[in-house]
Amino acid sequence: MENLSSTTLARESLLSLTSQRTGEWFKEEMRKSGGLDYIVDLVLTSVVDIKDNGAELAQHEKGIESIKRCLKLIENVTFQNRENQIYLVSCRKSFLVVALSRLLRVCIHAITEDQPGLECCFFKIILDCVKSILRVFLNLTHDNDCESETIGQQDRLISTLLLCVLQVPQFVSMEEQFDILVLALGLLINLMEHSKQNIASLVVVKTRLSYEDSQSCKDSKESEKTERGKDVPAVEALVNLFQLRAQAARDSEAMNCELTNGQSDELKPTQDGLGWVCGEDIDVTRTEEPEVLEKSTTDDENKEEKSLEDEIGEALQKAGKHMEDSMVASYVALLLGCLAKDNNANQNLIRQLLPENNFDVLINTLKTFLGFMKLTSGTTGQAIEKIIDVLKNC
Repeated sequence: MENLSSTTLARESLLSLTSQRTGEWFKEEMRKSGGLDYIVDLVLTSVVDIKDNGAELAQHEKGIESIKRCLKLIENVTFQNRENQIYLVSCRKSFLVVALSRLLRVCIHAITEDQPGLECCFFKIILDCVKSILRVFLNLTHDNDCESETIGQQDRLISTLLLCVLQVPQFVSMEEQFDILVLALGLLINLMEHSKQNIASLVVVKTRLSYEDSQSCKDSKESEKTERGKDVPAVEALVNLFQLRAQAARDSEAMNCELTNGQSDELKPTQDGLGWVCGEDIDVTRTEEPEVLEKSTTDDENKEEKSLEDEIGEALQKAGKHMEDSMVASYVALLLGCLAKDNNANQNLIRQLLPENNFDVLINTLKTFLGFMKLTSGTTGQAIEKIIDVLKNC
C-alpha cells in the first residue's frame, strides 16, 4: 500500500481497460482526451533521471517498472491504430521515440556489459523493459514509412538493434532468446522495408559477429579468434548469422531423419489380426516363463518408462530447436532481401558473402517459410513473396 498513489491507480486503470478487447473508439478517446499525453509524460519523467552510461541503474528499479507498465498501455492503444501511431511518433518533436531509443541503448549496455553485477530480479526487469520497447516500436513502424524513418534515424538505434540480435541472446535464458531475436529482427525489417535512408545507415554500421560464430569455432587458432573479435560490416554479420542458423536447422532436420531411419511407415496387421501397427509387431500370444517375469523388477520398469519420457522430451526439444533456427534464418533472409531491393551495390555485397555467390539459399529458405506461414496463419504472405521476387531478379 505504501507505493499506492493516484498516478499508479490512473495508470493501472487505463492499462486494465486497454488490455481488454475495447473498440477503436476507446483508443481514439485516449488520444483526444489527453490520455496518451499523460502516459508519455510518465515515461519521460522516469527516463530523464537515467544516465546515458547506465551508472547506478539499479537505483531506478521502480522507475523502470513504471515505464514497463506504461509501455504495455502504449502497446495496446497503438495496435492496428494508425492515428495513435502517427501521433506518438510526431508529438512533441518525437520526444517519446528519442527517450525510448535512449533507454533501449542503456538497457542493452547493462545486459551486455554489466550483466555479472546485476541481481537476477533486476536483470529480468531490464530484459522485460527491452522487450516492451521493441514491441512498441514494432507497432509504431508497422507499414508506416515516415514513422519508420524517424525511428530508424535515432542515435545509434540500428547498432543497438544489431547488438540485440547478435550478442544479447548469449546473456539470457533459452526461453528468452527466441523472443529477443524475433522482436529485434522484426523491427529491423520494418525499419528497412520502405526506407532507403535507414538502409544506408545500416550498411555503414560495423558490429561484432554473432556470439554463435565464436562458439562454433572454439578450437580455432588464437589469431583467428582475435580476428573474429574485430568489428565487421553489419551486412557481413547478418549473412554470417543466416548461415549459422540455416546450417543448424539442416543439422536438426538430418538428425531427425536419422532417428526415423529403419522405421517403416507402412501399416501392417497385427499377428492376432485385431489391429494395425507401424513397423514390427509383438507376438502377444507368446507367454513369458515364470522365472523370467520374476527377474523383472520395478526399478527396470521405471527405468524403461523414464527412458521413453526422455526420448519424447528430446524429440520435442529437437523439433522446437529446428523450428526456431528456421524462423530466425527466415527473418534474417527477409532483412537481407529488404537491403537488396532496388540497390545494386547491396546486391553485389550480399551475393559475394553467400555460398556459390548467388541468392538460391535465401530464396529456398523464404519459400519454405512462406509455405509454413500460409499453412499455420492463413495469411497470403504477399510481403514474403515480394522479397522472393526481388531476390530472384537480382
